[in-house]
Amino acid sequence: MQTGKIGVIPSEAMVRRRHGGNVSCSLTVDTFIADIASFIAPLRMDEGIKTIVPRDWMKSWVKKYTFHKGKDNAYKILKNLHSNEDYFKYLGAIWGFLPYVASCIFIQPKNILRVCRNYLFKAV
Repeated sequence: MQTGKIGVIPSEAMVRRRHGGNVSCSLTVDTFIADIASFIAPLRMDEGIKTIVPRDWMKSWVKKYTFHKGKDNAYKILKNLHSNEDYFKYLGAIWGFLPYVASCIFIQPKNILRVCRNYLFKAV
């Protein structure tokens, strides 16, 4: 396991053991972001301002928009962000996950964990 300022990030081998050796894009979106959401708070949104990312809110957001259900999910996510009354409150949290979500579309699933891990450590 690797540790950083924001918490503990499960290694790819640990995730593979937890899910029977298979790490797919949908599994990673459903599970890995929820794991990150449990320790990513407090998240710095601006100088001197910190916010807590609620685990339940992030998990429900992830499950609602998994990328194996259809090709119009990017539109649904944007629509949800603009209709969400907590849009500005959670903007920092959502922005932090966008590179990871984009990697589900543009990068092979086997590289997603590495990309996400590298992004998080560069962000602190």
